[in-house]
Amino acid sequence: AFYRVSYSILGRWARHLITVSHFSARELDDVLGIRSQKFVVAGCAADALTAVEPTRPDLAPDEPFYLMVGTLAVHKNLPAPVRAVSESGRTVVVVGASGNDQVFSQAAALSPKAIVAGRLSDAELAWLYRNARGLIFPSRYEGFGLPPLEAQTLGCPVITSNAASLPEIAGDAALYFDPDDMPGLLAQLDRLESEAGLESTLRERGLLNAGRYSWEASAEQILETVGITPAGRD
Repeated sequence: AFYRVSYSILGRWARHLITVSHFSARELDDVLGIRSQKFVVAGCAADALTAVEPTRPDLAPDEPFYLMVGTLAVHKNLPAPVRAVSESGRTVVVVGASGNDQVFSQAAALSPKAIVAGRLSDAELAWLYRNARGLIFPSRYEGFGLPPLEAQTLGCPVITSNAASLPEIAGDAALYFDPDDMPGLLAQLDRLESEAGLESTLRERGLLNAGRYSWEASAEQILETVGITPAGRD
């Protein structure tokens, strides 16, 4: 209650509020009761990954695999999708799955058939994005959702949940499923694997969609919002 009241007061006094997505702006509007005109959306980006030289991780499988990226925070919704994909006979690599048991779901809840990588370097993650059959992102809640954009930036097809900000961020360059519908997720994987041309279409659309976001553009938007002229625009 303290934070809600404090943020509501600060938000009403602020000239502008900057957030990363239109979804987040609507959420803040609903919670704090601040008119939407105050919000400036400056999205995240993944363009820096294109400069990273990929390095194959030691754990990378030789067979085709799907990638999942996220912690074991409950809203990331990893256990059921990891089990479903693994039990369908597909190989899945999970990156970033770690955390305190009081805040995070149990690592043991993930399928023993999954390859659980924990934290990797940017170079190793870039290799996985570039070589995976697709990124599966089953999160129930995101204010932005960076992994789908990272995947699209590196030409990896995206299969993501239809929750929260994710349709806004991934656009028409992803396959969507309900985060609680495991048969629906598997049906989208079947579709990706069987529908002629779909994989290449997702790769092409993903690159175009990722081009909507850049750190430079977001930084310039923030500077302009606070009344600073970006360098080179004098």
